[in-house]
Amino acid sequence: MSQAPAQYPCWASIRDRCRGLGMPTWRTDTAGAIVEEPIEPGLAGLWLRSGSISDLITKAARIATDQAQPQIIQPFAGCRLLPLPDQVRKRRIGTTLAMALAPEALDAPELSAACRSAALDEATTRMTLRRLASLDGPAADRLFQVLQ
Repeated sequence: MSQAPAQYPCWASIRDRCRGLGMPTWRTDTAGAIVEEPIEPGLAGLWLRSGSISDLITKAARIATDQAQPQIIQPFAGCRLLPLPDQVRKRRIGTTLAMALAPEALDAPELSAACRSAALDEATTRMTLRRLASLDGPAADRLFQVLQ
């Protein structure tokens, strides 16, 4: 007797699409706790998983959980978090947060704080994050509409 193939979870498809668009993702539970961090390698991954960025994500996840209709959250200049509810039937089981960085995020004090919290060289981190910092406000708005 053969077993049915395991279904690929919907949130995993969303994560893969977001990564393909240059947006790292976090999955959070209904209390706002991070249950899955970005899988980006290298220096970008270290910055994305730093304590400072994790705190921003946790706060944003709590805001997103309280929203009746998901809205983009901007934790600092040039950084937009797109909350994508994870649902089973009509019950919310968590939220996937996709980060859309604009070029202006590279000059934000929060970027420097995250570098310090993870003991990363700020100039090198800034250079590494340039490949992710390509989505300004209108682009993030359009992607948010497409991903919902």
